[in-house]
Amino acid sequence: MKMKIVAVGIILLFLFSMASSASFAEDRSYRIPHATVNLFIQDDGLIHVEETISYLFDGQFNGVFRDIPLKKGQDIRNINVSVEGAYCKWELIEKGSEKQIKVYLYSNKELTDKISTDANIKVKYSYDITDAINIYNDIGEIHYKLWGEEWEVNVESLDASVTFPSSKVSQYWFNPPEHLTSQKWNGSTINIKADSISSGNYFEFRALIPLSQFKNPIYANRINEAGKNKIIQIQENIAQDRENEKTFYTILPIIVLLTSIIPIGAYLAFGREPKIEYSGIYEREPPTNDSPLFVNSMYGKGLSGTVGKPNMDGFQATIMMLINKKVFSLSTENSANGNKDLILRENKDVSSKIGLSSHESRAVFILNTFKDANDNIVLNRISDHLSNRENARKFAGMYDNWIKSFEEEYYTPFKNKYFISTGNTIMKIYGVVAIIAGVVLFLFGIPHVSESIGFWFISTILLIIIGIISLVTPSKVGGRWTEFGRTNDAKWENFKKYLKDFSLIKEYPPESIAIWNKYLVYATALGIADQVRKNMDMIVPSVGEYRSDVYLYNSYGGYAMMTHSFNRGISNARSSDSDNSGFGGSGGGSGGGGGGAF
Repeated sequence: MKMKIVAVGIILLFLFSMASSASFAEDRSYRIPHATVNLFIQDDGLIHVEETISYLFDGQFNGVFRDIPLKKGQDIRNINVSVEGAYCKWELIEKGSEKQIKVYLYSNKELTDKISTDANIKVKYSYDITDAINIYNDIGEIHYKLWGEEWEVNVESLDASVTFPSSKVSQYWFNPPEHLTSQKWNGSTINIKADSISSGNYFEFRALIPLSQFKNPIYANRINEAGKNKIIQIQENIAQDRENEKTFYTILPIIVLLTSIIPIGAYLAFGREPKIEYSGIYEREPPTNDSPLFVNSMYGKGLSGTVGKPNMDGFQATIMMLINKKVFSLSTENSANGNKDLILRENKDVSSKIGLSSHESRAVFILNTFKDANDNIVLNRISDHLSNRENARKFAGMYDNWIKSFEEEYYTPFKNKYFISTGNTIMKIYGVVAIIAGVVLFLFGIPHVSESIGFWFISTILLIIIGIISLVTPSKVGGRWTEFGRTNDAKWENFKKYLKDFSLIKEYPPESIAIWNKYLVYATALGIADQVRKNMDMIVPSVGEYRSDVYLYNSYGGYAMMTHSFNRGISNARSSDSDNSGFGGSGGGSGGGGGGAF
């Protein structure tokens, strides 16, 4: 109980200190008082873009940059940069899925002197962008951010225009419409004016273009399906969402006051732990017959862990258990570059796999995907293997399925025997709802508030903070153990204390050195493998006396290498590429991006 109260206190202290911390500004700044963006849609699907960005500098700067994000298949070409008020040179830099135009500014033609500290500069960019027009079977579409959310500072006013190939269009939208101050058609060109757009916000234009305006759209993004009705429906949904938001804004302060008691009530009703009769000081043996993976998922991650969900220590403990069961053997060999390779080899004796649990068998399958032509699993090479995005995704998929299968088979059917998660579920649902409501108001509601902006701002921040606290509160704080589960948790905590405390181990040493194999496996599941191995070294200082594969795996870097490799692979798999499949919602258009000064 005390640990829970301390955890809640730490979370509250951290979040409120972050909210109240002061920020220190640089001794230089700049503004963008005005920008113009002109789009010229060609009948071949190409868009010619002309942008003029005005800068007012206060302090010493070296130049400016323009980041242009590109969706899959898009490209920019025929780039030109010119400057009014300074001399320049520029370069194009590839940055993953976007391109950066970096412009260096000088006060002299020789390009040796920096611009003055109060310079007034206009930078003009022109370029052509391909595949930014979508051509469906029944309609064409432009969906383009006239101003992107990635700019470092606000633009104080924006003039824009969109010129269509042959004539004006009848169906078009602005997202979000609040930025629009005026629009006017002049032939096939629509002239647009927008007020200040703050950093982090965007302003986009979307229009349906009759296919008759395109002669040979070889530079358009073709999508082989009907698009008109879907696009109209998306925009109707966006409009309806905004109406719903306005209604929501009017009742938010009341919601904040009423709902702030929900997480507190959930903890008081469902989070307080039951009393138990167990009062042991330590456990010298593993207190239950549960597998290392089950121990990791239930008791191995401390107060912050999610009950029933294994982490990478659980996967590593399973590998070590397979080594301990002789399913795999471990050896070292000299590599061609003179280093030592750490190698796992699968035991071909079928009898070694008899009695394996389903999650152990699945782990064997995952490990075997790393075999080379000689049926060796070279641990040193797994990291390079997983640096490939496709390999990383395959591994992450297998790892996620492994965790899911374990939860469905070993935890979900029996969870009520160990843990009651009602309070945690209530907190998480409340947290998600509170954060979404708070962010929506902060981003879209404040510009509409006039008389009581301070009250609305405080309500929004309060709701977001309470939501974050509820969302990050560990499941073991929001939920509670059953009496059986808490007893087991206390016993495993005492076993963990025993393994970590050298004085206890020295006073009550294991009956047999071999039992350290099992101890190391469970220490890994409990997240204390390094400390236990150090205690082993003090009790058994000579590695020559104790050269088991489990010990070698931990002490010779196998554990560290595999943890680094697996985490790198999962991180690589989680990153994603931009798509260009059409049907984007508000904020999903091409163009946009941002820029800044350096």
